[in-house]
Amino acid sequence: MKTRRPSRDRASTPSRLPCGRPRPQHLTHQPSEKARSLGESTARLNAYLEKQGLKRSEQRLQILEVLLDRGGHLSAQDLVRHVSARFPRVGSATVYRSLKILCEAGLLRETFSDSKGRAIYEIFEERGPHHDHMICRDCEAVFEFHSEEIEALQEVLLKKQGFSEDGHRHVVYVRCERLKRPSAGKPATK
Repeated sequence: MKTRRPSRDRASTPSRLPCGRPRPQHLTHQPSEKARSLGESTARLNAYLEKQGLKRSEQRLQILEVLLDRGGHLSAQDLVRHVSARFPRVGSATVYRSLKILCEAGLLRETFSDSKGRAIYEIFEERGPHHDHMICRDCEAVFEFHSEEIEALQEVLLKKQGFSEDGHRHVVYVRCERLKRPSAGKPATK
């Protein structure tokens, strides 16, 4: 049985995942504490647009504003939904075109693909700490983690093979063991 995706509505979002774990912050859609200010991001976007000979538009700034407010991990479809709810005049084609520009400008990056194969984006923090992801295939929750041991082992393997790193993504797709165990009075879910 496939678990339904958690509701994205702030008011109705439960504080726990189906497995009982606390809901990660990005699923409750709290603004990212790491997100750079709108002013700094706007300046960076405008500099990129000018360098590329592209026009500045209010719609791109509105999309950027929604991204910074939402934080977390969003698919293009999630972003379209949030942008159109807040700025109904911004069309989905504009959002999709802007994703590419925001990635090229270094404000956003495609982080991984979800269980449905959709690209998931997050705000790019140049100065932010490196992290990797675990994605639950049962509830689609995304857990960020960092492991010095994994990073060190990657370095050893790269040197052993004669490579230098140019970047990496570490994504682990997981199933929740807690959902497989029967708990007091509740049948186990498959």
